[in-house]
Amino acid sequence: MSQNAVRLKNFLPYLLTRAVFALVICWEFGPTLAGAAAFLLLCGGFVLYLKSGWFHVDPNRPLAPLSRDERGQWAQYQALLRAVQLGLLAWATFEFLLPGLSLGTSAGHAGFQVGMLSYFAVQFYYLQFT
Repeated sequence: MSQNAVRLKNFLPYLLTRAVFALVICWEFGPTLAGAAAFLLLCGGFVLYLKSGWFHVDPNRPLAPLSRDERGQWAQYQALLRAVQLGLLAWATFEFLLPGLSLGTSAGHAGFQVGMLSYFAVQFYYLQFT
């Protein structure tokens, strides 16, 4: 099956499990507009991963159809490093440098949110532009 011929209906188990995963991650935001926007961005990212051609798609594995080559593994590793760095930096900033700033959430939650969103942004950058 060519990368361009990926049909989303053939991968409903993948999409449903990733939607549940995105819902769990976005639970950190609470029932807010930011939570809904993050949910849509994550779901869109999972569809992008499926249809982009960045990964090999195996239709015989509907729950985990994507597999990475060396370049994909490198991009994932770099994204993980940057997400941890940015998440810790955000936590330290909100905890120690801006303790009086009212975020509506704790510094730990803010660091987690920054880390999760930066993971996908950095991975997208490395896969698209390197």
